[in-house]
Amino acid sequence: MNRAYPVFTQRSGDVAHLIELCAGTAAVSLAALGCSRFPVSRIGSKSGWVTPILDALAVRAPVSTATLVEADPRLAALLGALLSDAARGGIADAVEASLSEPPRVCWERARAGSTPTDTLIWMTGARGGIGGYKGAHKLRPSVDGFIPTRASLVRRLRAFKVGGLANVLCADASTLDPRAFTPSAVYIDPPYAGRQGYRAALAEPAEVLAARWCAAGHRVVVSEARPLAGATDAREITALRRGQSRRSLTTDHAEWLSIYTPTRAN
Repeated sequence: MNRAYPVFTQRSGDVAHLIELCAGTAAVSLAALGCSRFPVSRIGSKSGWVTPILDALAVRAPVSTATLVEADPRLAALLGALLSDAARGGIADAVEASLSEPPRVCWERARAGSTPTDTLIWMTGARGGIGGYKGAHKLRPSVDGFIPTRASLVRRLRAFKVGGLANVLCADASTLDPRAFTPSAVYIDPPYAGRQGYRAALAEPAEVLAARWCAAGHRVVVSEARPLAGATDAREITALRRGQSRRSLTTDHAEWLSIYTPTRAN
């Protein structure tokens, strides 16, 4: 069953709306809304390519509203909590309280837990944000298995800025009817073909999903390691990344945007 995590925050900027399917840590939506970046890194995050992605979507930040669609219930609940001032403050307090726990004990407990705090602590101590325990860093003795440290995570949470009005929907993107949404800019970051570390996959090929949303009047942009069939246009953005490039746990480093432009408004 689909579950919604509504978040009510102050509106800002323009009236444009963005829909992010397969949101993950929602780098594109957070940037479009004028929010702070997700507080920890995760393999597959598009934070380094936000600018060319928003350009392809024809979206100028900040947007007023965004819908974030994520199939993983733990991650969807974390996104909803992160975008709520009260819930985010509670997470910061809980992470701070965990500082007295030994790192590995804390991480194992969080991995077995189900709260947004557990999910965030588990991601912070997991390789790539999805794998096993990071453990000590061979070049940085101060690293105790968490990057950022739990103390730094608390500071990031308390400094996190929220902008716009966001709604987080826990759903498989393939189950949604695109005709139920007002034509918008739609970004899809599906699990890449051949990549490791993703447990869930779409119920249909990404190009089929994109074509369905495009046929309903949405401008759709899809990230993949290759151009997709049926797209109106395709752009390689590999060299446009900003920031550090994480190459572990991946098999292909090319980044392409496939753009599906509707021929008429539905």
